[in-house]
Amino acid sequence: MSTAEHLRDRVRAVVADAGGSLYEVSLLDEGLRRALERLNEAAGAEWTVSGLDGAAETSLPAAEQAWLVVGAAAYAVEARALQRVERFDLNPGVPAALLNWAVRQREEFFAGLEGVRRRWLGRAVPYGPWEE
Repeated sequence: MSTAEHLRDRVRAVVADAGGSLYEVSLLDEGLRRALERLNEAAGAEWTVSGLDGAAETSLPAAEQAWLVVGAAAYAVEARALQRVERFDLNPGVPAALLNWAVRQREEFFAGLEGVRRRWLGRAVPYGPWEE
């Protein structure tokens, strides 16, 4: 079962921050939150991740966790790029490169969300089966 800590590590691997020096936990958690919201909307679910926003357990299916990581990475990189735009930078091309990467990653995430929506389409009906 994946926890927020485990998923943060996976996001760090995607964004090449294995040492944890580039992305603060708060930035990664916000990325996880935003991606989880989108996944929940797509599936019509209320999935949780243990350790994120006080959740005691992870209900997000293992099959959907890879999409959570893709989305969280996109949102985290986007936020980091926006932070860098505000500062003087000896390499002014870095924020633009980060934003471009985040946009491509987010496009992949949104394409994945369509698959999630289709997989969960009939399972998230808010009412019981039809009875005559």
